[in-house]
Amino acid sequence: MRLLFAFFLLSFFLISCNKETEAFPIEEPELIKILADIHLAEAAFQNLSNSAKDTLAYQYYEQIYQIHEVEKEQVDSCIAILNRNPQLFFDTYKKVQEFLVKGAAENLEAQKPKKNR
Repeated sequence: MRLLFAFFLLSFFLISCNKETEAFPIEEPELIKILADIHLAEAAFQNLSNSAKDTLAYQYYEQIYQIHEVEKEQVDSCIAILNRNPQLFFDTYKKVQEFLVKGAAENLEAQKPKKNR
């Protein structure tokens, strides 16, 4: 009987300790756009030398924060939450990827020449 009681007590403790998903300090739709911009910026300076890369990275990140009207600390906090929650990380970056693919498709469509009717 004691063993059964200990089992239920341990089960209850483990279930109650299950931490809930942390809330982002930035709304998810905006966070998706910010992360997409960060990845585009990273791609833009990927092949530069270290000193040029550092300078350009700082400028790009500052522009991203200004465009989206967020603080660096808010973005860093979101990234820390993603790093602590693998499933949330996967789900969020899947949305970032979908956002980037959709944007690329829209850009290609806009570049097609218009047919005369």
